[in-house]
Amino acid sequence: MARFVLFVASLALLGACTIHGSATPANPHAAAVTVLKTGGVAGVHKAVTDVELDADTRTQLLDLVSSREFTDLNYDVPGPCCDGFEYTVTVDYDSGNQKVVTAYDLRNDTPQVLKQVVALVKPILR
Repeated sequence: MARFVLFVASLALLGACTIHGSATPANPHAAAVTVLKTGGVAGVHKAVTDVELDADTRTQLLDLVSSREFTDLNYDVPGPCCDGFEYTVTVDYDSGNQKVVTAYDLRNDTPQVLKQVVALVKPILR
């Protein structure tokens, strides 16, 4: 009986303990980004990586793809339209994870964060 009381008291003490710190992991940090533009009437196939950008633009791009808004992005769109452009954003994170998101011609329903990512590299993709 004494052991049972000791066991119950131990459980009560464990239940009173709290764990400090965040239960959700911090946002991952992007290590590398590639944006590929394909399609169009001429069959374009151009890619740009984050290392090709100037320092300010590269920082903005890495911050965008490291944001919770981008990492939580689950964007599923229908296939491309005739002669439209396809933008494929591939992000490699420090954790070893990779995220690939595709958008077609930046439609009205394209998430804003994805539009911002493409807009940063679009001058180089022309």
